[in-house]
Amino acid sequence: MMRKSLLTGFFAIVSSVALNAQLPLDYNQPKFDRSVENFINKGEKVVSHVDGKVRLSVKKVESTDETMNVTINAANAERLVKQLTRKGYTALLISENVLVAELPAGELKSLADNKEVFYVKKPRQFYPNMKVTRNATSADLVHKGQDLETPFDGTGVVIGVIDQGFQYKHAAFLDEDGVSRIVRVLNHSASTNYLRQQPSTSIPNRDDGFAGSHATHVTNIAAGSKLDGVDFYGIAPKADLYIVPSNFYDDAIQAAVKYIKDFAVAEGKPCVINMSFGATVGPHDGTTLYDRTIDGYIQSGGVFVAAAMGNERGEKIHATHTFTADNQTRYLKVSSFDNDYYLGEVWCTSVANGTKPLTITPVYFSGNTPHEFSSSQLSTVETYNEDGVDAYNRKQYYYFQVPYSAVSSASTSSNLFFGLKITGNTGDTFHAWTSNNYSAFEAPSSTTIVKGDDKYIVGEGAASIPSAFAVASYNATNSYTNTKGESYRYSVGNVNEIANYSSRGPWLGSQPKPIVAAPGSVILSAKDRYDSGLDKTTHVAATYGSGSNTDYYGPMSGTSMATPVVTGSIALWLQANPDLTYDQIVEIFKETSTRDSKTGTASATENDPDWGFGKLNVYKGLQKALQYRTNSGNEPAFNSDSPVSTYIDDDALRVLFNNGESFANIRVYTPSGKLVESRSLNNLQAGNEEVLSYYNFEPGIYVVNIQTTRGNVTRKILVK
Repeated sequence: MMRKSLLTGFFAIVSSVALNAQLPLDYNQPKFDRSVENFINKGEKVVSHVDGKVRLSVKKVESTDETMNVTINAANAERLVKQLTRKGYTALLISENVLVAELPAGELKSLADNKEVFYVKKPRQFYPNMKVTRNATSADLVHKGQDLETPFDGTGVVIGVIDQGFQYKHAAFLDEDGVSRIVRVLNHSASTNYLRQQPSTSIPNRDDGFAGSHATHVTNIAAGSKLDGVDFYGIAPKADLYIVPSNFYDDAIQAAVKYIKDFAVAEGKPCVINMSFGATVGPHDGTTLYDRTIDGYIQSGGVFVAAAMGNERGEKIHATHTFTADNQTRYLKVSSFDNDYYLGEVWCTSVANGTKPLTITPVYFSGNTPHEFSSSQLSTVETYNEDGVDAYNRKQYYYFQVPYSAVSSASTSSNLFFGLKITGNTGDTFHAWTSNNYSAFEAPSSTTIVKGDDKYIVGEGAASIPSAFAVASYNATNSYTNTKGESYRYSVGNVNEIANYSSRGPWLGSQPKPIVAAPGSVILSAKDRYDSGLDKTTHVAATYGSGSNTDYYGPMSGTSMATPVVTGSIALWLQANPDLTYDQIVEIFKETSTRDSKTGTASATENDPDWGFGKLNVYKGLQKALQYRTNSGNEPAFNSDSPVSTYIDDDALRVLFNNGESFANIRVYTPSGKLVESRSLNNLQAGNEEVLSYYNFEPGIYVVNIQTTRGNVTRKILVK
């Protein structure tokens, strides 16, 4: 079975944030998670991701001076930060009850006696789900001048991007004077002790040192500058950019969100954060301490998060079963990609009272026949199994990480698989997920082996944040032509259909996931010139500059590419109405997303597990954002020479008024100057729309002149 994945993707802002339900719900649980406990006891099992492979080893702690980065849930996080920093340790306040810190084993051990400390955990590392493919989703398909022309360009809005693969001084991130639009860089690269890093206004000359072009591509889709001769600019080309090269540890991500938030608050600007990373293992209900902490920032207002759903559609990485009798047994049969690792998690989702209703035992399969392991066969250093209760959602979980060698050495038989034996009582329900890069559930024809599927696979770490806007990907196109005139077609599915990689909902929380679908396939956007994997001759759609200063644009695909389309669109809406709330943006998606024959059950009341509420409609969303501004009674004049936004439909020109206007005159002329239509309007409000149907027009070019109290605008339309 082949692994299939692309890099995925996510936003937030506020002052000091109190976390809802942030204290452990089960005080009988241990104060330290297993990794911290092992570290304190001088033997930490270390999980790392290197070149797309999981690596697990035992790190021997030689002295109490060795340090570990941890996330701490405490009654008064600010007080604990002050105590730790006075001792010379690195500690950063995240919220009222959460801090992250770098502490030696001895100091960690002392926290056991601190009654104000509720829980200490090692950060979880997310990772890019990218597999190198030729793909694309082009921001110009949504924003190109021939479709949507608007004076809203992201001015006054901060777009934060937490990612890997930034070319800092790509022309796409410079203004018309050649000055960088990047306002801050926060370096959380793997080569640094990330918690010690501070935001900087110094913009490096090359790139962030991570492999690939993912971050450069994503950032340009959201906010790339308009350049002469290059059509592939971003949705919000004048937004401020806050760039965070990240190692994707969850404590680093929380710190990044805080720094971006603090900057936006200080500047008095709204903020959108794009997250293009994740994982497939976790509770999938938004109940982790990490999810709740970042959700607190979003719910407090001013910050929004756009997150990629993931690219695991078609992968059998999920399985679920509800027991229909007491003492019933079912099995999970797990395959390993490339004979590497079996890695995943099982969650009992029907019981949340701190108990462990399921009995879970590792087994191995020869064909479809399960066998018990001997006591010594799972004793390898790389094996890590944990049957516990989560301190925050009080649900039982079982984490397994078993090397292929442990299974292959258990028997001389061929066709071997790892598995779990799960026993429960009537009504008990479990959901299980494997890590998409390493393993999947088999689907044998057996009544006792639970079949794997690709449902309930909303990405953990970004899309799983309750108030994050999880974005699916559809195919606005499936081909492109390079600078040589050569055309390439991609196996992403049919045009206007959901992409064949876009992860499926629903999820186990209460918020709609996904919320919307945006173009994400064969997107043409900026590439990192220092990317060793960049083909600078064949897979290039455009270049800018010359010689060693040449910058490149090319195709990529994934929900990571769809997400910044939404990020940039929200930035436009926030420029039009900085007072938008989370609930209002949800309503914008519900009421303005396009539904057609391809979008399944998507509606304003029921979101589809593939499409959310439908296809993103940037123009209709802008109209709704302006109407919210008018309805609030707060309608400041938009400072622009262009009083209207226009959108060219197949059968009409739509004119959207960006401000309240006492009058407007609309005239339509032929190129020879003949007047073919005239309208006079009075007492217009921001968000009012006038639709000019050209149903009765003869084919040809027409000139539309729009005159208001604030300005004069001319547009050309082509009637076919």
